[in-house]
Amino acid sequence: MTNPKYQVFKNPEDGQFYFILNSSDGDIVLRSEYFTSKKACLEIISSIRIIARFDSNFKRTDLGICTYAYLLEAGNGEIIAKCEGFFDFSSREDAIYAVKRDGITAPVEDLS
Repeated sequence: MTNPKYQVFKNPEDGQFYFILNSSDGDIVLRSEYFTSKKACLEIISSIRIIARFDSNFKRTDLGICTYAYLLEAGNGEIIAKCEGFFDFSSREDAIYAVKRDGITAPVEDLS
């Protein structure tokens, strides 16, 4: 087991910021979209700490044979993060559980 954490990165090609959430199991359970500022990126992490508490904010999708995913939506319906590529239903549900468990209190590691 590792310590859960958000990791913030800066894309060297275009200067945009994004984050991932690593669970206490060491898995990447959430990826953000790209943001033009670090401030915007950090604001989304703050939002996730609130909205991840509610299952209704996780939009589960089936992308085809053996491909499950989920999107995390803000209250206004905007997609703020996602995770794709689970091969089975239970793996996706485990990842959602990890976001709910770890995403609320995980510290932020700035690697930008």
